[in-house]
Amino acid sequence: MKPWSIEAQRDRRREQAAYIRSQLRPLLADDARAERLVWWDQDRVAIWASHAFFLGDAGEVAFANVVLRYALGSPFTPGPNVFTAAALAGVLACHGAKLEQDVRTAAEERLAVTLPFGMTADFQFNGYNDNMPIMWTWALAFGGELLGDARFTKIAWANLCQLRDLLRRRGTVSEYGANYATHRLTGLARLATHSRDARIRELAGQCEARIWAELAGHWSPAVAQIGGAAMRGGYPLNQETPALLRQVFGDALTKIPWRYHFEEEPKATVRSYGLDESRYLFAYPFGYGAEFASAEYHVPDAVAELFYQKPVGFTFQCTAENAYTHGGIFCKQVPVYGQGGVLITTKLTDEVVVIKDHPEHAAQPHALTTYHGANYVIGTSTTAQFATSHAFRCTYRRAHGFGDVFVRYNINDKIPGGRTKNRYWKSPDYSDEKENYCELYYDCGSTHCLQHRNTVLCLQRPEYFECWDIRSLRTDIFFWQGGGPVEPVVHNDGLITLQDGAVYIAIHPLIGRSDDRQQALKVSTVGLWRIISLYNYEGASRSFTPHEIAKFGNGFVFEVRDADDYPSFAAFQGEMQESRILDHHYASRRRVHYARPDLRLSTQFCPYTKTVMNSSINGREHVCPPFAYSDGRHTGLPFLEAQESPGFADWDWIVTQAAREIERYNPAD
Repeated sequence: MKPWSIEAQRDRRREQAAYIRSQLRPLLADDARAERLVWWDQDRVAIWASHAFFLGDAGEVAFANVVLRYALGSPFTPGPNVFTAAALAGVLACHGAKLEQDVRTAAEERLAVTLPFGMTADFQFNGYNDNMPIMWTWALAFGGELLGDARFTKIAWANLCQLRDLLRRRGTVSEYGANYATHRLTGLARLATHSRDARIRELAGQCEARIWAELAGHWSPAVAQIGGAAMRGGYPLNQETPALLRQVFGDALTKIPWRYHFEEEPKATVRSYGLDESRYLFAYPFGYGAEFASAEYHVPDAVAELFYQKPVGFTFQCTAENAYTHGGIFCKQVPVYGQGGVLITTKLTDEVVVIKDHPEHAAQPHALTTYHGANYVIGTSTTAQFATSHAFRCTYRRAHGFGDVFVRYNINDKIPGGRTKNRYWKSPDYSDEKENYCELYYDCGSTHCLQHRNTVLCLQRPEYFECWDIRSLRTDIFFWQGGGPVEPVVHNDGLITLQDGAVYIAIHPLIGRSDDRQQALKVSTVGLWRIISLYNYEGASRSFTPHEIAKFGNGFVFEVRDADDYPSFAAFQGEMQESRILDHHYASRRRVHYARPDLRLSTQFCPYTKTVMNSSINGREHVCPPFAYSDGRHTGLPFLEAQESPGFADWDWIVTQAAREIERYNPAD
């Protein structure tokens, strides 16, 4: 029996459900209330967790109904609650016959009043959160069949056709990388399993295969981690993907017993919230663990095998596309706090804020590259859309655990670590205070990467934040030190090298323009992070215009190698010292060349518009294929050899999408 077979998944589901019940039930009162469970009062968490009780004996099934009754009895305002809609559809599809009549009626009524919000144009594949249109598609397809409403199933089919078109022209969805891939896969898997419409089942299964194929390209068997770029880097989202992968592939894949996820993660998160772990437990992992385990996933065999083994030098390339974003025009939000005083969600208000000269992110395609060594995985995207995106990431094996390398641009000394709060001044009159996301801080700059195998050219420039009061401008390169200290070596020519675990790393600083900096490079430690900072400016408060701030180019060239490929660390250092760099700002372009005897990476980048004039590898323009594995096994995946769809062939779903209303998210109370 293959570890990823439906039968093997079912065995793991039963075992995992029993464990989740054993952990949650002692903390739940007879009416399913739980003062010690943080995030339990976010209704989707309780709905997800009910799956574990529905898989138990008659008494536990009865209590599963109590859990749903509790979740559905919380205060409710109709709105675009996609997580609730998808979760309710999942419970009704998997356990409908086990629901007591009053609970089933309440669940169907809640679903019926929520589904119309998923019919709006906001939840198409617009270049933003792809998990939402997929979850809505699942809820609409199931709800339309359950309630006998053809409007819902028509929109679900149109959504799937639009996703098919996206995967015809691109390698993956807009929200590339890990994290919310979990909810995308769960939604598609449910459609492929439960829909009564054979067309929907087939098309959803094809789309699911493509999302699995993208994750397989990023997964490193050597490090047992998802590597490479991610459009959304976050916490606790970065814990969801390992939970799903354990359910589908087993402990042999992640090399960490699945119970560890439920024994350690809830405690660690409670500590990060500043709460007493002997008094509180974080409910979220138990909820999504039960939710992910309740679906049956369909992984193509050739794709599944890549999760377990990849040859050294395996390269994955694909494209994605992201939409326009403007963080300077937004509605103010009202925080909603739950048990333990923890933020569980936010609600939008009618007050619109407009920030002059705020940076914009243009709608554009992205090229992703992920390269696998014997002891590491390194991956990039040509740009990063959000302040929590990772356009660059290197993950590698250490003596204890793994190392992780990220990059952020830092304006005015933001501080990483845990739930630390930082102030982000968007104008002299408006500041936004945010908790750190993914243990770092929100990126204050933009990033462009060009990658060839295990060499990355990473360019950064600051955004127009706080520019009326600039005291510090720098690029921060973060090394995770959870397994022990990281000790970089700084050479006289500015080259930084380090020997860490099973890899050698070199960093060549790029500073396209600096101004009165006191020190170009600093190495520091904050919490469990070792930080290499490359400075553009450090000193007394100064004021800059948007045009001036864009000229402050920064970045680096990152080289990573398996240590076994060299006779010594000194030999690696000697090779790196042979490299040459040209970094020059002229004619409104930043021109950068990085050369070794066997490689040249070149790019001309416009910092004012954050656009690329050209990027080349060894003199040839860099062209990224829509989707490709270096071993060729991607051939045969759905939509990669797409047939043309001319004229009116797909006109029905196009008209369906165009006719959808626009939802107003901040209605006046």
